[in-house]
Amino acid sequence: MEKEVLRKLTEDEKKKITFMLNDLLSEDFPDEPTEYDVLMKQKLEEFMAIYLKDDEPSKIEKLLEMCEEYINGDTICGLGFIMAYDMWINESPTFPTRPNPKWKEWEKES
Repeated sequence: MEKEVLRKLTEDEKKKITFMLNDLLSEDFPDEPTEYDVLMKQKLEEFMAIYLKDDEPSKIEKLLEMCEEYINGDTICGLGFIMAYDMWINESPTFPTRPNPKWKEWEKES
């Protein structure tokens, strides 16, 4: 059985991935956040943590290549991350997604 080899991300690589995901997905956090705002910020951090884990070298290289393309102005490569986040946050196996009813309830309460 072949052993899976993981590669650790360097701090610079983590910064590059974090910058790209923040640039793509984060919105300004309001001065007086609602519970919904806090929840969505927490969910974004959980999603970003997925991409900051040690992984197979080929997956990391592909991710870093996409970061470079995005930073160099190829906005199409960012579309994949936006779609992935939308599917993840709405717990949907397909795209386009429908809003997750859980988040609508939080919006109403806030």
